[in-house]
Amino acid sequence: VGPIDILIVQSPPLFAGLAGFIIARLKGSKFVLNVSDLWPETLIVLKLLRNRIGIRLSTWLEELLYREADLISAQTRGIIKNIRGRFPDKRIVLVTCGANVNDYKDASGSGLLGKKAEFIAGYAGLHGRAQALDTVLRAAQILSDNRRIKFRLFGDGSEKPRLLRLHNELGLSQVEFCDSQPKWRMPAVLETFDVSIVPLRKGELFKGVLPAKMFEAMAAGVPIILSVDGEARRLIENARAGICAEPENLQAMAQAIVNLYESPVLAQKLGLNGRRYATKHFDW
Repeated sequence: VGPIDILIVQSPPLFAGLAGFIIARLKGSKFVLNVSDLWPETLIVLKLLRNRIGIRLSTWLEELLYREADLISAQTRGIIKNIRGRFPDKRIVLVTCGANVNDYKDASGSGLLGKKAEFIAGYAGLHGRAQALDTVLRAAQILSDNRRIKFRLFGDGSEKPRLLRLHNELGLSQVEFCDSQPKWRMPAVLETFDVSIVPLRKGELFKGVLPAKMFEAMAAGVPIILSVDGEARRLIENARAGICAEPENLQAMAQAIVNLYESPVLAQKLGLNGRRYATKHFDW
């Protein structure tokens, strides 16, 4: 590839970081590490990594990358706080996610009752353990008597087979699972949502997470039901772009959906607020 002045490397996965570190040394280039999630901490919390030797080795690799990076860019303040607690002198900059707002047609108000036969509560993203999508399915069970409220989940992940089994066990005819979609189709997907659900598990580690799907929903003018504590909640409250519910609280999530279903004017206002906030602060 010829000379390289600056090599930007993504973590996770950690092995990509290791490969980038080696290439940077071979090329004599500056090594910039972009951290979008804390590994192995997240894997340990989710009990996906339990082997003591594996934990020690992956923690050693993680800290090697932080120590050797000429610059770290982090996607949340929570990530910065975690790394700076271990490496107080490291150069770290905040680079959050965002969206190209003009790629998204403003969907705020498009789901006003009376205009559509269905009210779509949508989720688009990874179906992993951290996302706690059981909460969404059980909230759908609570609302199963209202046939106008539908749930549509786009994406794939390690938990999807189990979620499909739970979906069948609960008999959730109003919940539809859809395949993963390419990035360029996300504006069209979000345009079909009346509300975008953004869930995560409880836990201190997840209080420093900003799910990328929040920024896409805001850009599209879709009101958000956020089931995340910490940094993400503060952002949504500052933007007045959605309703916040306690993580993994299916009753709270169901009530938030009902609130927006019954208050289309509120839903439209929250969607507009989100689009304005994304345009001002997170427009790529």
